[in-house]
Amino acid sequence: MRTFVARVTHNVCVSHVRRASRAPKYDELSDTVLDKAQTADDAVVRADLGRRLQVAVSGLPHGMRQVATLYLDDFSAREIAETLGISEGAVFTRITRLREMLRKVMDTE
Repeated sequence: MRTFVARVTHNVCVSHVRRASRAPKYDELSDTVLDKAQTADDAVVRADLGRRLQVAVSGLPHGMRQVATLYLDDFSAREIAETLGISEGAVFTRITRLREMLRKVMDTE
């Protein structure tokens, strides 16, 4: 009985794959074309924002730039503190100051 069920299952799967391979290889037009255009615009805006952020970070003092770089690379406060040899409280303070400094710089551009 197991062999019979396995064979039937196999044949059904083969039939399904054959039918799918004969199906037309195109999709109907939809509103996703417009969405892709918006996505392209968003990508340009994000790239410009990223470039402006890099310039702003490069203008920071050395200690703040280190924290900013690690923070933007998704390091946790504990990891940043261990890497730089400072306390977690100092990291949180610098991150708060960084946000304020970068907000001012990014708003003026």
